[in-house]
Amino acid sequence: MANIRDWIDDRTGYRGFLHGVLLLNFPVDRASRWRYVWGGSLSILFVVELVTGTLLMTVYSPSEAAAWGSVHYIEHNVAWGHFIRGVHHYTSNMMLIVILIHALTLVITAGYRRPREFTYWTGLILGGLVLGLAISGNPLPWDRKGYWAYQIETGIAGTMPGIGAQLRTMLVGGTDFGNLTLTRLYTLHVIVLPAAAVFLLVIHIALMRREKLLIVKKAAGPLGIAPQNMEPYWPYQTTRNMIVGAFLLAIVVLQLNFYPEWTPQGAVDSVPDEAVVAITQTAPADPDSTYIARPEWYVRFLFELRHMVDKEHEVYITAGLPAAIVLFMVLMPFYESILGRKLAHWFSLTVFVAGLGGVLFLTFLGTYHDRTDDSFQLAQRKEIEQAGRAIWLASQNGIPPEGPAGLLRNDPQTMGPQLFQTHCAHCHTWDGHDGTGTPTMEIVEGKPVPATPSASDLKGFGTAQWLTTFLTDPSDEKFFGNMHKITGGDEFSEGAMVAWAEENVGEELLTQKQIQAVAALIAEEARHSDAAPISAEVRELGVQVFAGGLKDADGEDLDFGNCLRCHEMGAGDPDEVGSDGEDAGLDLNGYASEEWLKEFIRDPGGETFYPDKNVMPGFDSTEISDRDLNLLVKWMRNEWPR
Repeated sequence: MANIRDWIDDRTGYRGFLHGVLLLNFPVDRASRWRYVWGGSLSILFVVELVTGTLLMTVYSPSEAAAWGSVHYIEHNVAWGHFIRGVHHYTSNMMLIVILIHALTLVITAGYRRPREFTYWTGLILGGLVLGLAISGNPLPWDRKGYWAYQIETGIAGTMPGIGAQLRTMLVGGTDFGNLTLTRLYTLHVIVLPAAAVFLLVIHIALMRREKLLIVKKAAGPLGIAPQNMEPYWPYQTTRNMIVGAFLLAIVVLQLNFYPEWTPQGAVDSVPDEAVVAITQTAPADPDSTYIARPEWYVRFLFELRHMVDKEHEVYITAGLPAAIVLFMVLMPFYESILGRKLAHWFSLTVFVAGLGGVLFLTFLGTYHDRTDDSFQLAQRKEIEQAGRAIWLASQNGIPPEGPAGLLRNDPQTMGPQLFQTHCAHCHTWDGHDGTGTPTMEIVEGKPVPATPSASDLKGFGTAQWLTTFLTDPSDEKFFGNMHKITGGDEFSEGAMVAWAEENVGEELLTQKQIQAVAALIAEEARHSDAAPISAEVRELGVQVFAGGLKDADGEDLDFGNCLRCHEMGAGDPDEVGSDGEDAGLDLNGYASEEWLKEFIRDPGGETFYPDKNVMPGFDSTEISDRDLNLLVKWMRNEWPR
């Protein structure tokens, strides 16, 4: 093997190249130190990023229609895909942390002093490139988290005076996020920035090599004899670098396996379709979605500062402060010529530590506020549920032709609550809230207080349980109790149904068993897919209540207000006599079925609904499309893929 290596080296000179790049066998003027490991560790992490990024490139597709789906495919279908993507993601964050530590050690040890200025400056640029790689990589999955974070980050860039608008347009690829945004980000992330980083890394190492050779030459003196206290970089310092690099990668792997990306405070309100620990990407990016956007942790301090000043002065935070930080770091080698060696070092160290402390404090403060903000945590739990829903739908049915955003846009479970909140929650509630889990509020004496609904709570509408509760007491606040707040609502809050319940429901008249039977009979009209069939005994009793065939304890016909006096329903009218029209009410044929609900929402004043006493506005196709109406009705009926 030695002969082969000699033969290759004789023709390529690879040993000299490796010595130059890896600093092999070059003496150093100091003993190896653990505090000098951070630069070498960064090189190791960078190589890991290049390898894992190259592997991800073989599967990832940079387009709006395919980006989210390709990441989903990597996570769930590619062997070791989840591991490789996780290592790539967490290693990029680890690199930024190590850069901060490396910068701190450089300032402490005055590693910027001559003749190391250019080594220091190339290192600063490398740090900026790593930050650029992180920022450009986060939106590539084209999920909500990366999409909206990049909105904030490009918004910050857009505030720069003079060039802000042009810079944002260049980064976005136009005025709106889309395919051009992804292709530009992808080009930056996999070609431009890595190539620049590799090029600068080679220059950085070459400058370090030159610096070390000059030190060795100076120490050797005119006789060319190196002092005995020098030791080779390899294996002493290199081994330390490799140990720390391996330790950092071990932390990355542990984080990947034991600290999932999505871990909000508190329990998830409803179990998502995918386990929380398996949710490795948020829901697909959708400009129409609602999302409480937050930038990544490394620019969070700018986000917090930006919200501490008014709009007029935010440019000082978003543009002026970063420029001041960069300028301070770049000019650090020149402070000694003004302040003197000792005072300049203390000035640089004090300002750097104070600035780093402020950045970390603002980052912690913003994170802490989010973790203790109930509304933000509720929004995060909803995001978890929607992320799990999207991942499950993609696993079951694949990505729809219109792209991954269609997974949730066409999903009743996801869109139903939002549509209910938009169109129905002004009057109705859903289990006491607006459909999305948020209590409806109103302003009373200048203060927000829980709103009192003016119409029925529609959770479980048309089911046997809902109907039983309604028939027992329609004057309850969950039903007609507050309808007097609506113009014409007295027809319901003090109307025939309320009077019927007061006169007919009770142990001496219609018992709870009889109410449950007629409720079950009416609920059959809804044809809920998850409803259990009722027994013949219950059906017979329900018909007797509906059509008036009940008898008292002596076998005599019981005189009570049966349903047929006001309502028509073929299933409850065996003799087909129809309503006698004393106080005509709803036609209960098909009551709460999908077709019935759609017709009712479109025209509640129709002939078979409330032609004379309707108080509900109708929603034509200009107010709610057929597609949205279908999603809303399916959600109200609890019908969606599971």
